[in-house]
Amino acid sequence: MHITKVRARDLRRDLCNGCISGVLLLETGAGQVCLNVSTPAAETLSVGLWSDALRQLKRLPEFRRDLRQITWTASALDGMCAEA
Repeated sequence: MHITKVRARDLRRDLCNGCISGVLLLETGAGQVCLNVSTPAAETLSVGLWSDALRQLKRLPEFRRDLRQITWTASALDGMCAEA
């Protein structure tokens, strides 16, 4: 999977749990992958959300068994949270 663009949507702050959650749209040449992600509020927003997305992708069978690799363009994360 080669990710060309990442966009965050519907970000919400949960004051009770101290986290921020939302949806990351990962654009690839074949389409989009939509993931529900969350991160502690104390962590840098884009880094935390991206880390959770990678964690989830690596648990998918095709990546867990090393049948496919996850790559992304250098500019894929640019402006990720700009439209959220």
